[in-house]
Amino acid sequence: MPDDSVLDVCGGAGHLSRRLSDRARRFVVIDLTREVMDAGRRGAEDEGVENVEFVEGDAAAMPFEDGVFDVAVSRFAFHHLENPEAVTREMARVVRPGGHLAIIDMVDGGDRHNELERLRDPSHTNALPEEELVSLLRGAGTSIVARDERRQALPAKPWLERAHTTTEEASEQVLGALHEELGGGHATGLHAHEHDGHVNVAQQWVLLVGRKA
Repeated sequence: MPDDSVLDVCGGAGHLSRRLSDRARRFVVIDLTREVMDAGRRGAEDEGVENVEFVEGDAAAMPFEDGVFDVAVSRFAFHHLENPEAVTREMARVVRPGGHLAIIDMVDGGDRHNELERLRDPSHTNALPEEELVSLLRGAGTSIVARDERRQALPAKPWLERAHTTTEEASEQVLGALHEELGGGHATGLHAHEHDGHVNVAQQWVLLVGRKA
């Protein structure tokens, strides 16, 4: 809504907030990585975006009063969290009664999914099953009011390169597992498939919105 105050949790450079800056009165991005947020500030200035703020802080212990936001959203951050329950509780605490919490993330694909994701990116903790994400929102005192999903195909090599932290050895292990799956071997949970002669993976993305009582 145009008058809403929105909290972007673990929002990094604020790409979501900057993209949606004309949809609400105020956006606040909270993250622990100062360098990334500095890049976000510069990006907002270059784009002429004036209603996005950046706050350095821990999402599991946020420096905000109770109920000061209308919406709290976290986009593709939960699979990096050590304590997603604490972060969800904090999101609920800082949102007013009747406000909304939204989580957008990949979900656990089963088999070796999380193992291979951690090889690709050591900052990956766990992609949670959708049922656990639902449970987190309900446990924080919200009822689910909206849900959407998407199966997203990604070319394997650019997907690996995007992590930057991946060693050549780790990349080869992941690619080897994907080729094994393509040949009828063990499932990876990444749904390896070929497209235009290239190996692709597929992630299941889910959007869940909870309304705070």
